[in-house]
Amino acid sequence: MDRQTHNRDTCLTECGDLIELKPHANAPASMAPTVVIYALTAPGLESADRVFLWSIASTRNPLRHYQIHLVRGVPGFPPDRLGNPSNRLGLALPQLGACGQVLVNRVDQVYTQDPAELFDMELAPFALLTPSEADAGIILMDAERCIGLWSLDRVRQSPPADLLALAAGREHILGRLPLKASRREQDSPTSGGGILRFDTPQYQPWRPFPERVVYRDGPGADYWRRLENAAEAARFQPFDEHHPSRAYQSWRDAPSQPSASLRKWLHPARDPALRDALARAGAQHVRVLALDTESSDLGMARRALEDAWQTHIDDIRDPRVDGWAAGEISEGVILPGGLETIPAADRAWVLDALGSQAERLVHVAWRSRDRPDGRELERAVQAAARRHPQLSWLSADFGQGRRVRLARAGQRLNDGPPRVWVLADNRAGNTSQSLGLASRLDWPFQVKHLGCGPLSVLQNRILGASRAGTWRKRTSRLDPPWPDLVIAAGRRTAPVARWIQKQNLGLTRLVQLGRKGGDDADPFDLVCTPRYAQLFEHPKREITSAPLHSMTPARLAEAAERWRPRLEQRGRGRPWITVLLGGSSSQYRLTPDVARALGRDVVAMARARGGSVLATTSRRAGDTVCEAFCSQLREVDSVYRWTPNADPNDNPYAGLLALADTIVVTADSESMLSEATAVGCPVYVYPLPERTSGGVGPIQAWPRMLLRSLRHFILQRATRERPDPSGGIAAPSWLEHRCARWIEQGWSRPTRDLSRLHEDLFARGLAKPFGAPFGERPLRGDIELNHIAQRVAELVAPASDSGEKPTRSPSLSSTRA
Repeated sequence: MDRQTHNRDTCLTECGDLIELKPHANAPASMAPTVVIYALTAPGLESADRVFLWSIASTRNPLRHYQIHLVRGVPGFPPDRLGNPSNRLGLALPQLGACGQVLVNRVDQVYTQDPAELFDMELAPFALLTPSEADAGIILMDAERCIGLWSLDRVRQSPPADLLALAAGREHILGRLPLKASRREQDSPTSGGGILRFDTPQYQPWRPFPERVVYRDGPGADYWRRLENAAEAARFQPFDEHHPSRAYQSWRDAPSQPSASLRKWLHPARDPALRDALARAGAQHVRVLALDTESSDLGMARRALEDAWQTHIDDIRDPRVDGWAAGEISEGVILPGGLETIPAADRAWVLDALGSQAERLVHVAWRSRDRPDGRELERAVQAAARRHPQLSWLSADFGQGRRVRLARAGQRLNDGPPRVWVLADNRAGNTSQSLGLASRLDWPFQVKHLGCGPLSVLQNRILGASRAGTWRKRTSRLDPPWPDLVIAAGRRTAPVARWIQKQNLGLTRLVQLGRKGGDDADPFDLVCTPRYAQLFEHPKREITSAPLHSMTPARLAEAAERWRPRLEQRGRGRPWITVLLGGSSSQYRLTPDVARALGRDVVAMARARGGSVLATTSRRAGDTVCEAFCSQLREVDSVYRWTPNADPNDNPYAGLLALADTIVVTADSESMLSEATAVGCPVYVYPLPERTSGGVGPIQAWPRMLLRSLRHFILQRATRERPDPSGGIAAPSWLEHRCARWIEQGWSRPTRDLSRLHEDLFARGLAKPFGAPFGERPLRGDIELNHIAQRVAELVAPASDSGEKPTRSPSLSSTRA
């Protein structure tokens, strides 16, 4: 990567970086002009910068010369309230020193074709081309002809639409870019156009300012992530130790202003964890890279560190002077503080440099100024761990006061399988999900039963990370050694899981299942919620079509072997039509009339096939409904009626699933639908009439209806999209933002919509509406469960591709070879 300073652009080069892509080596000389691109960016958009540059590097013509100016921090042009760069800055480039024909982009755009095709468009007789008279997001301009259009002060004070209107009033000044040149990601992200725009704040997939915007996945999010993954696979970084950013050079050359000494970073709460990490990683010799030596006696500091960490310190040095990559490889590399002071654009290559020096362990620490800042640093460390999976990464976030948050990534420090706990509350459906996931991991696990107390009815945001909602005497012992992984489902288990992680100083991974426990995804490492819960997308959230289940192939095989003799002895002919009878819920109503209709329909199906009906009820099916259903059955049919005091070993539910030739499930139960699709036989969803009263009497109905209406209003406002004058989607208003924040933080949980579950199962071929023909034998519905299990395994114990140390991460210059 080469960086040059243009004398004519002194103001711009002082406020950003110039990156050049030269023609490939041994390429024939090209007479085409240099492609000059000004990319408008802002602090906090480093992820967008990287993908924008990669989109150019991966689509460019290797025979041409490209100059990309990253422009940020120009006085008088601050980002907007949502952190996005100002479009006015693009119109001010001629006054700031830009020359010749230039292409102006914001970094919330990516190129799907060679940018030279847009740059080479015929500009004359116009001075600048834009998508519309109200849209300055993309500009192709002749900088010299635009100098006299408006003064710099006027550009700073006027909206871009007014400036473009002024230019449109003059002859041969403002022209239109063809519509095919660009497209907005919410319109058509997969066809047409050379530029894909992500300028809708709530749809920006890099989620730069989560404290200001509640982000959701737009139609183009998958395309952007594919670009990001491609950049990650190519080890692409805009900057490296040989060509750092301009901000890094200023930071490195600035007079040292130490914020804390080495000894201050030895926080009492962190010492045991770091000492344990060094011991378990086998790091007897470590190198300390100290950004703050305070010119004190390094020998005294070394002895203090060796006493605290019980390991040998190879050396202590300041990488600002000696360089990050200097020195031999050590077993461990420790940066005991100051990561937050390094410019954000350079943190990736700094962490890569640390990883290139370590054999086993990398430990970094910082003091976050606020919560979003600390989360961003933690994500940077996790990204570095994915690039160096053979290392163990340990990070410490020193927040305000004496709060310390530890996090680990990469290889586990322990030998042997991870220690796994499964939290079980008093809801069988929740426990079934957790056990189903734990059984797929092939790791031993312990089930910790929670005795839920009266305070468990409180909102989880009130309980926080605590055991206040449990009875201690009715709860299994929760004490050290703390687990590496906690799997839990349901609202009541979430505070306890967070409390366990807090006791382990953040080193325990938390996997939370379900819509009630995982409505706020931020405190957990992985959250799995079904699509019908209507919760927002989140980097830590996996959205499935159905809840997880515990119907593994081994359990089904065992149940089939156990129940086959009992069912066959009673002379019931094949095929067996298994009916899973649910009950009334907040969305559906199962009345005796509907139950009688269900009985008649399944008997007719069994008679037409020459088989019999085997049914089981649930706890929500009342006596009246069961009697109405049973009144339609024949002598060869059979029903198991669930009772609260029955022996669970006498319940043939798993056996009926395992031996079924066809399964019919009422539409009200997501758990039974999920478990039925795991069998691999045809599954039919029997429709039920919907209700609005929440399943209660008329006196209690109106509060439920009022609550549902309020939740619906909040969801509508949170997902509302209003067009802006440029043809895109406007930023959310205050009310829309607050409604989205209430949903994101779990204060308002959208009402579940099981019709979405049915649609997903129908679309995937796992189930059909009752009466519809199955064209072919359906797939097993455990693909999602296997995917979640793989995500959890990679989260707890990622596998290294090889035992060899990875090469240094290439920068943009390597794409020119």
